[in-house]
Amino acid sequence: MRKRIIHPRLGPVEVQCLILHVPDSDIRIVAYVTEAGSSSRAAIDSLHTSTQTAKASNGAAQKREDL
Repeated sequence: MRKRIIHPRLGPVEVQCLILHVPDSDIRIVAYVTEAGSSSRAAIDSLHTSTQTAKASNGAAQKREDL
C-alpha cells in the first residue's frame, strides 16, 4: 500500500507501507520504505545526512569545551 506522508522539513514523501505479521500472535510490525532511486529516497537520505552532520558538529563542539 502506498502512502504520502507530509514531513515538516521535507514536505511530501511517498512511501510504501509494509505490514509484517508475527506468526501465532496479534503483533504486527509496520515499516514505511521509499523506492530506491526516487526523490522521496533522496529526501530521506538528505535528512539522515544532515542529522549525522549535526551530531558530528555537536560532538566536536563538546570536545572543544572539554579542553
